[in-house]
Amino acid sequence: MSSVLSRITDRMAPSTIYWALNTPIGQYLYRRGFTDTRTRTIAFDEVEFRMQTPSNELYLWNDFAENGCHEPITGRAFLNVLYGSESATVWDVGSKCGYFMMVAAQATPPSGIHVFEPVRPHVDVIRRNNERYLDDRARVNDTPVGERVDAGMTTGDAYAAQFGPPDLVKIDVDGPEIGVLRGMQRTVEEHEPYLLVEVHTGTDWQHKHRELWGLLPDDSVKHAVGEHRSERVEWQPVGTADGFEAMGRRHDDFLLRCSPEAGGDGIDHG
Repeated sequence: MSSVLSRITDRMAPSTIYWALNTPIGQYLYRRGFTDTRTRTIAFDEVEFRMQTPSNELYLWNDFAENGCHEPITGRAFLNVLYGSESATVWDVGSKCGYFMMVAAQATPPSGIHVFEPVRPHVDVIRRNNERYLDDRARVNDTPVGERVDAGMTTGDAYAAQFGPPDLVKIDVDGPEIGVLRGMQRTVEEHEPYLLVEVHTGTDWQHKHRELWGLLPDDSVKHAVGEHRSERVEWQPVGTADGFEAMGRRHDDFLLRCSPEAGGDGIDHG
């Protein structure tokens, strides 16, 4: 999604965005690009897997052309946390076509992977990948995650109460990440999952950064990286709200990592 559209959606409720995409005209225009999918072989480091990707997702094609994979630093964070785990629970919030569902499945059983993606054309591709490559073992949810439970929306806290808490949460919702974190505060505070959050600064970063920083676990170790779709980047420590705000001034969006205080991942690797 372009930075202009991200700034627009930053001021819209998730339910409004998903309503627009799920109207008949929105579905017609968007689904046209999803009828043509291609089987891709993804390879980075020692990982290789196959999946279906839609032809109209240009951000994926640009990443594949440059790196051979999508957001390699995010993929490595998944694998570093999950490798060797026999029972990890992963939430992929804002899954698009299920790319990180597939990455997670290279390191942990798919039965522990929970995908959240409300846009129906995306969900179609996710389900196709889940059925074809994961034996339909991942749990695919077609409802948005936000700060309250209402018609067509859930919260992280409500979901955790029903299905158990996560060990790793990736959030990439193109703007409304504050709402997602508001709705899972109890889960974050009580269970301290490893967090990967794509942060979109929007037009009110001066205010947004303070609230977003306040929603993060106080004793977690925080790092961030700009230009996170590139292969040639490294994590930078972000120990204060001022450092967090400065990262947002330099980048329209960036990737934030919050790990438990002890530096471990909190997962039983057997």
